[in-house]
Amino acid sequence: MNDSVYYHLSGYLKEFNKSRNHLFIMRYERGSGVLFANDSLDITQEVLKGLNSGKE
Repeated sequence: MNDSVYYHLSGYLKEFNKSRNHLFIMRYERGSGVLFANDSLDITQEVLKGLNSGKE
């Protein structure tokens, strides 16, 4: 992930989390150290929907 994308995503996630109060938001990918995660914890689609709508 390049710096521009990282900073844009980080800024969005700070705003996104103000109303959700997650203790942390992790990147999940093969080899990330997360061996299993319950699907109910996956916020990917909600984040993508917000990013794509331009609400920041």
